[in-house]
Amino acid sequence: LGALGATVWPSGANFILFRPPGTNADAVWDGLVQESVLVRNTASWQHLDGCLRVTIGTPGDNDRFLAALAKVLAEVPSPKVATESSTIRKSSS
Repeated sequence: LGALGATVWPSGANFILFRPPGTNADAVWDGLVQESVLVRNTASWQHLDGCLRVTIGTPGDNDRFLAALAKVLAEVPSPKVATESSTIRKSSS
């Protein structure tokens, strides 16, 4: 997860709390669902802005999750990029 740019919190449980780079957790969560990978979206929970929680699985499950996350991160624009694009369109109109 760290290699993908995510912020990761230490865990002693069977899940990992992480914040995707760009903190566009809702879009990342939706992209993972589209890839048939389910994680818990905790972005709206108090003190967990922009975070997701993934349950640790088998090595194959974990590899599938990481591959899907890499794909989604490559496709999902960060909120900052989306905001800049909106501003450019508005000023160009």
